[in-house]
Amino acid sequence: MELLAWREVDLPDDVRAIPTMLSPDELTLLYALARDHADGRGAIVDAGCFLGGSSVALLAGLRDRDREWTGPPLSTYDLFRVEEYTREQFFKGSALKVGDSFRPLYDQHVAPFTSPHVVHEGDITQIGWDGGPIDVFFVDVLKSWEVNAAVQRSFFPHLIPGRSLIVHQDYGWGMLPWIHLSVELMWDSLRRLDVLPWATHVFLLERPVDPDVLALDPLRDLSAADRLALLDRAIEHNEGEARGMVALSKASLLGYSGQRGAALELIEAVEADHPGNASIKACADGTRVMLQASGG
Repeated sequence: MELLAWREVDLPDDVRAIPTMLSPDELTLLYALARDHADGRGAIVDAGCFLGGSSVALLAGLRDRDREWTGPPLSTYDLFRVEEYTREQFFKGSALKVGDSFRPLYDQHVAPFTSPHVVHEGDITQIGWDGGPIDVFFVDVLKSWEVNAAVQRSFFPHLIPGRSLIVHQDYGWGMLPWIHLSVELMWDSLRRLDVLPWATHVFLLERPVDPDVLALDPLRDLSAADRLALLDRAIEHNEGEARGMVALSKASLLGYSGQRGAALELIEAVEADHPGNASIKACADGTRVMLQASGG
């Protein structure tokens, strides 16, 4: 299977109008997947919908299909709580404070779209998945070891071999090593179909994954040496900016293991390999802050 020619698709204006942290390319991809790829045999899951940019792109795609959508409702997940790092850009001037719910804003943004849609508000590690097959899995919620392990156990077993697409929004960002570890554990069952600017990588599940692999928690069930070996393999599986970002993930992992000196040396090496790359610089700076805050 080759990924559809989403770059040739025009993104509707009503999708562009929604406040979002996603790029126009990412929104266009999601719109095209819902319009042209999904066939109703499995669900479309939007895990980490924030103010609704990803949801609206998917709902608009379902709306604009040649034939009416008869598959499962779009399923979306979010805590719908204001976080400090989002307040200045997305909630400036509003009465909302950190910790407040922004669910009414999400509901306002998706209200014009009539395609079937189920919203799961709350902790995805507690809600999980209902057991049906998943066709398109947009995952932008893997912000911690715990969430990554829970999603791997609950959602990934329901992907359809030879069919399902995993849209990993944070794969190309270098402070989330658990994502790269999980992808490496599944690597022999995956084929990468596309890489987008601003972090998103798209994978096809070509073959079934061993259930024992999906049950693994990379933090608790792998040794520090095994985790580092998997990150080295992930670095080799990437090139360009993505290679640098995965190397920064290894620096984060070294920090978690208490190897602060080695982590800082690796960060400096990555910056030297990618001079002038603003994304690498931002991620490297963030990794240093994380190391300092954690005492790693």
